[in-house]
Parts: sequence; structure tokens; C-alpha cells
Amino acid sequence: YKEYEFVYEEENEKYHGIIDLMLIYPDHIDIIDYKLKNIIDKIKIEGYELKFSPIVYSYDLELPTDVNSIKVDVNKSNDNKVEIIGNENIKENDNKVFVDVTDISGNTTRYTINIKYSKVDNEIETMKNVKKFYEKNKKIIFISLGVIGFIILVVIIVNTIKDKKLDDEFNKL
Repeated sequence: YKEYEFVYEEENEKYHGIIDLMLIYPDHIDIIDYKLKNIIDKIKIEGYELKFSPIVYSYDLELPTDVNSIKVDVNKSNDNKVEIIGNENIKENDNKVFVDVTDISGNTTRYTINIKYSKVDNEIETMKNVKKFYEKNKKIIFISLGVIGFIILVVIIVNTIKDKKLDDEFNKL
């Protein structure tokens, strides 16, 4: 007996498992993976929709930037052990939340939820930070701009005076 792995993608979902039984029909093929039967029924993330299938092992979830933890619920219809890893203290870097499901035989299946932060929220957050910086430092900014403007004016005056002296000396010759 030899196990064969299958991996395929359909409608932007990846399917992965071991072929235990393959039924060939004239118009399609059914691949059955008994190890995946009833491992878990559903993964739910409070406040977000996750289209779950027990044979899809990787999911993407986009969060607003102010969310640093998610509540993960797992519905199961058997005695499998479930461990949820990485769902708290989420940072803006690429983060992964793992749902490890171990069946009664000791075989573990890992589901991965890839956490990304909303680019729109990141841009809004950046604009808020710029505005806060400006409000906090606008006196210093205006004083700095005034000093820079004054220095530029002095340089222009000095150069004008030098040019006039050079013109006067040239005209004397």
C-alpha cells in the first residue's frame, strides 16, 4: 500500500491531502481522504467570515490595524484535540495563526490562517500619525521654516552685496 498526496487549487482555494480512494467516473473523479473525514467541522473567527473546508489548509484573513487578537472557535463532532496557536498579540508583520487538530490516532493536521492588515487602514493610520506629529510640533516647524527663510534671505543679500562690489570694481577698470 502506498499513499499518494494530492494538491490542487479551485476557485482560489488550495486542497491538499492523501488519496485513500479514487473513484473514476466518465465525467469526473472523486478523491476521498478518510483521514480528513470529520477532523473538524468548522473554524469560526469572531467578527469575520472564513469560508472553511476541512481539506483546505491555508486561509487569508485581512484585519484592521487596531486588532491585535482574534477569537477562534472550532466546531468538532468527535474527540479530536484542538490547539490554537498565535491568535493573541498579533503584530503588523506577516503573522500566522495555527489551528492544530490531533485525531485519536495521534495524527495532526495543521490549518494556517495568514493574517494581513488592511492597506487602507494602514494609510489612514499613517495620515493620523502625520496629523498628530504636525499638531504636536507645528510651533517648532514654523520657527524652523522662519529660521531657514531668514538664512536664505541673508545669503541672497550677502551675494547681492558681493556682486555689486565686484561690478563696481570691474567698472573702475
